[in-house]
Amino acid sequence: MIRMKYIAAFAALWAMTTTVQAQNNDQTVYWLDSSETGKDAQILQTYGFWDNWFGGIQIGGLYNWGSNQKEGSFIDHLRPSAALNLGKWLSPSVGLRTQLMYNNNRGITNPAYKPFHFQALGLYGDGLFNITNMWAGYKEDRFFNLIGFLGIGGEQTFGYSKRDWNPNDSRFKTDALTLLGFRVGIQTLFRLSEKVDLSLEVSNNWVDDAYDGVLTHKRWDGHVNAFLGLNFHFKNKTDGLYKFAYVRRDLSEFNALNNELNRLRAELAEELAKKKPDVNSKQVNVLVSFSDNDSNIDELQEVNVFTAVEEMRKLNNQADLFITVLGGKTGNESLFNERANTIKQSLINDYQIPAQRIHIEKDASVVEALDKAVTRVIVYINEGNK
Repeated sequence: MIRMKYIAAFAALWAMTTTVQAQNNDQTVYWLDSSETGKDAQILQTYGFWDNWFGGIQIGGLYNWGSNQKEGSFIDHLRPSAALNLGKWLSPSVGLRTQLMYNNNRGITNPAYKPFHFQALGLYGDGLFNITNMWAGYKEDRFFNLIGFLGIGGEQTFGYSKRDWNPNDSRFKTDALTLLGFRVGIQTLFRLSEKVDLSLEVSNNWVDDAYDGVLTHKRWDGHVNAFLGLNFHFKNKTDGLYKFAYVRRDLSEFNALNNELNRLRAELAEELAKKKPDVNSKQVNVLVSFSDNDSNIDELQEVNVFTAVEEMRKLNNQADLFITVLGGKTGNESLFNERANTIKQSLINDYQIPAQRIHIEKDASVVEALDKAVTRVIVYINEGNK
């Protein structure tokens, strides 16, 4: 039973490496196109509520449109504006933001009269959509990102000018108002560092016709805002970074396991050389490792199932394939049968391996006792909890 000793050792070490990898199997894969990246699929870190928050400050200007828009020049309708925002990215493609905006407005009723002024505070909730990540996949250090956003909120107007030519609010209303608002906008982000982005943002805001105090019954007044600002990213609780990141693995752990596997391979080769096995026979061993509480084949283990399929195809599907437990006899026969039948159905349905060639055996010693001169493929299943 020398061979079984080494197979069990190989399988145990393999199971350890697979367990480390399987910890990230439930992550969302955001970048899969290896033909463009030249890399394998990257798996995004899992993040919680307190991760990927940001805050920002913006300054700029606005252009009022709506009532009496034609009165005065284009410059007459330009005014200063500023904003503060707080938001969170739920994924590299979708986020939420709250923005508090201040507008210093100017209204015109007739060129014969001086302009009047009023203030407005706006509070909006925006849905953010990273168009760059949606189309090109997420890249941790990308310099440029294009963001679209849709928002709903309200604006509070106040501080209307007192004019002697506006007796009893006959030309414009001076009462403070709270009005519903909607908006759509586009933002560009330029990465200055891991913590800071430069933002350039333009939005169009629709507000009720009463916004500027002049009622024209056209339903909507509004303003176009343009902001230049800085976004500051808060440190994540999960990984101590400031933005989304792909899973990193400590390769030193894998290197130690690989060294041990290489040592065992060398010992096995030496033992087999002494026994001079029949060169016309072949036994191929494959391990399919399952996560606890699961009897489904995950993406990382599909390649191992395919390895068994390739070996069967090399033998024109004329060899027997045994599915058995790793390391002896199963201690959970029900779980073993579920996992074994999952592999069997995959071999039959997905790869057209003949059903009569597939055998399920709960006791590995039975398989090991078979005639060594007969070529076969053995698929081992790890023990686990369910």
